Amino acid sequence: MELNSNNIPELQSPFKQLKEVDAKNGKEWWNSRKLARVMGYGKYWNYEHLSDTIQKIL
Repeated sequence: MELNSNNIPELQSPFKQLKEVDAKNGKEWWNSRKLARVMGYGKYWNYEHLSDTIQKIL
């Protein structure tokens, strides 16, 4: 947890907390299963289905 100049903890977005960085190339990525949990999906399949649908639209 980061502290500001007054030594007060800075709040971080759950997305920032879940962010992973590839050690080889520095690219950022997020684990979809962890992301689904943070977004409130009780079952991963529901999130996976939504993700597939969005990818088809885009």
